[in-house]
Amino acid sequence: MIKKFGISIQDTLLEEFDQFIKQKGYKSRSKAIRDLIIEKLTEQKEIDLQTEVFFIIATLIDPKTKFYQKIIETMKEYENLTIFSSHFSFKGNIIFIFIGTGNFQEFVKFRDRLCSIKEVKLLKEIILTI
Repeated sequence: MIKKFGISIQDTLLEEFDQFIKQKGYKSRSKAIRDLIIEKLTEQKEIDLQTEVFFIIATLIDPKTKFYQKIIETMKEYENLTIFSSHFSFKGNIIFIFIGTGNFQEFVKFRDRLCSIKEVKLLKEIILTI
């Protein structure tokens, strides 16, 4: 059974997504979103939750907001991941970089917590199993 749901998305991001799905040959946004979700879930299933990982996360954050406190709180919440962080300004945005090690399950929770912060506009990750 297929369920329908709504997504709120910025105009510019939707335009980029429409270009992406056109380049990939998708006939609908729904199919493209379904495939991206399946791809992401499959990637996560391939790594055992207790596996030690090395990770790098890059986030793009809107500088007009008060995000520092949320980032600091999140890092304290996941201090067991041995996290190093740095940030810099780029094209009117703030790029925050997180580097760390820990088990995959804790990494997923940390990453998901970062994604839940409203001011985070984009998040990319690199994961290496140790």
